[in-house]
Amino acid sequence: MIEAKPVVRKWTPTMRQAEILRSNKPTLVWLWNLTAREMVPFAGQWVAARDCRIIAAAPTQAELAPLIANLDRATVIVHRIENRWMIR
Repeated sequence: MIEAKPVVRKWTPTMRQAEILRSNKPTLVWLWNLTAREMVPFAGQWVAARDCRIIAAAPTQAELAPLIANLDRATVIVHRIENRWMIR
C-alpha cells in the first residue's frame, strides 16, 4: 500500500486576514484558559465566542450555525468543549 504524503504549503495571510487573526487572539487564548468549572455548562457542546465571552452554544455545529448566521464569521470563534477536561 502506498501512503500519500500531505502537501504542506507556506501560508502568508493577507493584511485583512492578519488583522482578523490578531483581533481574535485574545478570545482564542481566553477559550484555551477556561477552567474546568467554567467549561462544565458547555461540556460536549459547540460554542461560538467573541470578545472573550461565549455568545451561543449548541450540541452540534449544524444547530449552532443558525444561531450565529447573522454575525460576521470573521469575528466569531467556533470551538467544541469536550466532555473531559483538566482540573486546575
